[in-house]
Amino acid sequence: MKKLLPPRFPHKETFLDVLGKRPVVTVELDPPKGLDVSKILSGARTLAEAGVDAISLAENPLARIRMGNIALARAIQEEAGVEVIVHITGRDRNLIGLHSDMMGASMLGIRNVLAVTGDPVSVGSESGATSVFDLNSVGILKLLSALNGGRNLLGAELGGQTRFLLGAAFNPNPANLEGQLKKLEKKIEAGARFVQTQPVYSLEILSRLLDRTAPFGIPVLVGILPLVSERNAEFLHNEVPGITLPESVRQRMKGKSGDAGVREGMAIARELIEFGREKVDGYYLMPPFGRVELALELMSAIRQNSD
Repeated sequence: MKKLLPPRFPHKETFLDVLGKRPVVTVELDPPKGLDVSKILSGARTLAEAGVDAISLAENPLARIRMGNIALARAIQEEAGVEVIVHITGRDRNLIGLHSDMMGASMLGIRNVLAVTGDPVSVGSESGATSVFDLNSVGILKLLSALNGGRNLLGAELGGQTRFLLGAAFNPNPANLEGQLKKLEKKIEAGARFVQTQPVYSLEILSRLLDRTAPFGIPVLVGILPLVSERNAEFLHNEVPGITLPESVRQRMKGKSGDAGVREGMAIARELIEFGREKVDGYYLMPPFGRVELALELMSAIRQNSD
């Protein structure tokens, strides 16, 4: 049987190598709800050609069924030659399944993992599904750190070691950040080496995020999810856990739709990028509805005068 080799990324240890030279840029693409992967592979190739540092793949976001992101990550790495960050939730697998799938992911050449607890199934509409939650995000990081050390979480030796670069999620939007900061400290102690945040829409929140996370000394990739309409803005504000829009932004999007909505949403995103210039380690771009062209436009704004 032909040995399955992990993809090679010449002259690159991790996607974070560019830190200190220019902002890191990762872009989230959603796995398909069915079997057709042509759109996401095309988007990944386009982003790779534009120089994205990594593609970020959520796992069944909002507790809705999508294609498995580990297998898809392997396909993207092979097809586009770009690193992928797979999100792994505690919602969808028990302790045994987490071990098995992550050892398999290592064999497939997956190097980057974002550990998240995951939205409970009540957020979605998948009748009959149940949440597992044997481990939360901190527990998943401990499991992955154990695999990196050559053992499973229960202490059994593996006969080798994984080489995962571990990431953590962070929500900068609560009025009181103390709880989030304590969680972040635990995640770093458990092995997290980079952070991707929930979307930010306020210069004040971005400033507070940078100030409060600086003492941790860990790269923080600021979440940017461009708005496209008033309806989109209100849905995110009212229905999506972890996302909060300031009243000033909701007012700016009021009555906006179509091209006008996209223009205003992108203007808000560019204002955040301009404010963060020379301050932000990097950005985690989430183009709405898979609109890769919006991510490309923001990548261009981020890298202006930095390459």
